[in-house]
Amino acid sequence: MTGKPFIIPGSSRKENDTLKAVRSLFSNIDYVLADLLGSNINNYKGNYPEDDEFLNLISQMMDHSRIVLPPLCTGTQ
Repeated sequence: MTGKPFIIPGSSRKENDTLKAVRSLFSNIDYVLADLLGSNINNYKGNYPEDDEFLNLISQMMDHSRIVLPPLCTGTQ
């Protein structure tokens, strides 16, 4: 198990304010960033399709002692 935080941003945009905040807050810490937008995660219908990456994501999460789910940040208007 690694001590690096596993960060799962939930934004629907690739480069966004949440990622900017994460990079700022964790600038002096090694971390792993999950790429949900680049992952193939399907609806669960009793089994996972062969190309589904959900179980891989869960496996990666289990390798980390800290999981961070940052809230969505919006820029100031």
